[in-house]
Amino acid sequence: AGSWIIPMDNTYQGTAGIDLIYGIKFDRMGFPYIMGTTTGNWTVVNAAFSNVFGGNNAKQFISKLQPDLSAYVYSTVFGTNSTVPNISPIAFLVDRCENVYVSGWGGGINVQQQYTTGNTSGLPQVNPIAGIPAADGKDFYFFVLEKNANSQLFGSHFGQNGALGDHVDGGTSRFDDNGVIYQAICANCTGGAVFPTTPGSW
Repeated sequence: AGSWIIPMDNTYQGTAGIDLIYGIKFDRMGFPYIMGTTTGNWTVVNAAFSNVFGGNNAKQFISKLQPDLSAYVYSTVFGTNSTVPNISPIAFLVDRCENVYVSGWGGGINVQQQYTTGNTSGLPQVNPIAGIPAADGKDFYFFVLEKNANSQLFGSHFGQNGALGDHVDGGTSRFDDNGVIYQAICANCTGGAVFPTTPGSW
């Protein structure tokens, strides 16, 4: 019997700031994607979306790498030009068309508890959800990036207006393979606001 040596590809990703990867996904061709936040200046390359957005200082990132991790296929950022992340990401998906979905929340309790974080004010709304309370900077934020980082297909806040703000603990929200999000939410905390629900819901 012989022995086997299995080569393992590995790499480091990051900046001089604080970098956190919240999600790793693969598309159907085996390309890995990473999503997370940084307090540094994340590498932006081969991404028309970032150029259109008008700045490379946002603190949420999405990067697609070569399968052997040797280089970026593309890397981009989204959010405002804040010095700290806008959201705490909680769900991540690469769909069959290679569009990328991110869900996160920001502001409210994390700011109140003096974490080094921003809020959701000013995050771009693209084809937003209709009929929900106005944004208050303490919301959920849903984001969809088009294949090859060409454009933002969707961006919307979601949640109540006022009171402590909407939030969730990690690991309780998921996208399914069709891009539908299942979101477990902490809402109506401390009272003073009503979380939007649909008629007849329990």
